[in-house]
Amino acid sequence: METARLMEKYESDLNQDQELFLKYQRQRLLTNAKHAMKRRLRDTFDDIDSDESGCLKGSETAVLKRILKKDLPDVKDVEKVFDLDGDGVIKKWELMDACDAVLDKVYTTDFEEKNGKLEVKS
Repeated sequence: METARLMEKYESDLNQDQELFLKYQRQRLLTNAKHAMKRRLRDTFDDIDSDESGCLKGSETAVLKRILKKDLPDVKDVEKVFDLDGDGVIKKWELMDACDAVLDKVYTTDFEEKNGKLEVKS
């Protein structure tokens, strides 16, 4: 009887460990995907910013809209989401800050990154 109870506990602990491991692996994949998307957006911004002003305006903003529709179809109003100070120009820092907020919603998990390590959210 004692052996059966110990086996049940062992299997339960093992299942919990496996579940935690799978969640951890999922978090690593999502974190990597988020960082890759941010790098891609940063590179895209640089490619679009033809005058190297650090700001997208006019036709540059139109190009960004077309690209973002493909990559982030849930974002309907690019200016509203990415022009944080409302001046009609999308600055690189605005894109990256807003990108963090959007991607955090897309890539949510049970873990958070602290000091370069993944920890279970409390």
